[in-house]
Amino acid sequence: MRSHVKIIAVVPTKKISWHLHLLALIEKLDHVKLQIIEVDTNTKFNPSILCRFHRWFDSLISPGQNPSPISKISPIEELGVCDYVLSFVDYPPVKYFKEKIRSGTLCVKHANEESQYYSPGIWELAHEISELKTMLQFEPAICIEECQAYVSTQKTDQLSLRKNEQKFCTRAMLMLERFLFERSELSSSVYESSESRLKHQQKKALSISSFSFHIQAILDNIKEKLVYRDGWFIQISNKLNNGLMYLTPPKDRFWADPFPIEHEEKLYIFVEEWVYKEPHAHLTALELDPSHKVVSQHTVMKTDFHLSYPNVFEHKGRVYMVPESKNDKKISLYRCDRFPDKWVLEKVLMDDIFAVDTTLVWHKDKWWMFTNIDRKDGEQAINDELYIFYSDTLFSSNWKPHARNPIKSGVIGSRSAGKVFEKNGILMRPAQDGSKRYGYGILIYKILALSTTEYEEELDQEIYPDEPNGILRTHTYNTLEDLIVTDRFAFKSKY
Repeated sequence: MRSHVKIIAVVPTKKISWHLHLLALIEKLDHVKLQIIEVDTNTKFNPSILCRFHRWFDSLISPGQNPSPISKISPIEELGVCDYVLSFVDYPPVKYFKEKIRSGTLCVKHANEESQYYSPGIWELAHEISELKTMLQFEPAICIEECQAYVSTQKTDQLSLRKNEQKFCTRAMLMLERFLFERSELSSSVYESSESRLKHQQKKALSISSFSFHIQAILDNIKEKLVYRDGWFIQISNKLNNGLMYLTPPKDRFWADPFPIEHEEKLYIFVEEWVYKEPHAHLTALELDPSHKVVSQHTVMKTDFHLSYPNVFEHKGRVYMVPESKNDKKISLYRCDRFPDKWVLEKVLMDDIFAVDTTLVWHKDKWWMFTNIDRKDGEQAINDELYIFYSDTLFSSNWKPHARNPIKSGVIGSRSAGKVFEKNGILMRPAQDGSKRYGYGILIYKILALSTTEYEEELDQEIYPDEPNGILRTHTYNTLEDLIVTDRFAFKSKY
């Protein structure tokens, strides 16, 4: 097992801020030895008016946050043999360093070929694209290997170019690290990014309309914070007759993340309940009558940290729950001692972990855990990186990671949206589409292959909100016999 990897970074004489940012992050990797050289590409970098506007706006809301300095530039005469060349210029440097490269050339790209000399996010902001794409390309030094491309997407921040640049660079560093782990055998983990579902966007001229879009986004954000509250509520539909009904919470709170369960011939829906005057949400069980009206509600769990996603299920005659408790940095399994309001901690399944929307399913003599984890790039990673772990028993604190973790990387279809369920003998996985906004829509995937070394799925169904009627989000989907229970979001006025 090798102790480090040597990388030569080839940068243009006139570097862009994201080059500096990414190189500073790579320099901090313990197992990488980085050497940097400059190449004069004679390329002029002229920031657009829109780019300058965003730089100015970022300086107002977060002044003084500049890219970290990088180590000194080495003259080309001092270069030795390296494992990889990391290219930041628009021509392949392999022919210039052919005798010095052991493995091949890497290139980090964003958006499309025309935008490589611009800051990550500016293309997306100018063309109103909701997904920020990060791509790592590998060109091997020997012809017997194939070129590879790894793609991941995150949600574009419509207000801050700096935040987009930071997200892009940290994700690129994470993808590079996974690639190096795989190639250099520094770790047993294998990284394979899912294909991006980046929608085709028609090019638009960078004009006054672009500025109007960003000014409107800023004004809308201010308006939402000052005038409105989050207004999640519950929708119940029947598979047989397509009947719809809604469970609307009192004005001082919202209900989200619905998980239905039948207990002693009564229907309950466990929800995240957030009373607006309280600092965080807790879990509540809604008891419904045969006509699906709420007849009583019970506080299920209340702590000094945020709780949501009350994944409640039965196992061997007992009722268990794995709620989202990311701020506790644990994935915990609770056992119900008195339904529905008395719960005791049964087992901490994982400790010292920042995870959300953990979903468990029993399949082929194993328990499978689907969860979204933040590794290195801040809370944003929990929305677009999906991990699988497995265990022979539910009550384990030693869950083994899937060989292909993260099994999906992208803002569309990675974050869980409800229980994995069975339909016509096939496992179905609800997931979120967070490209346009957090919790924007729901995607249902067919799981075609699930083993300790394989995972494959295909899209089966898309569910999006009724935006013309003010419904802006839907991000949880669960079933119970003939019922489909989802949540919906519409703004509530504070006044």
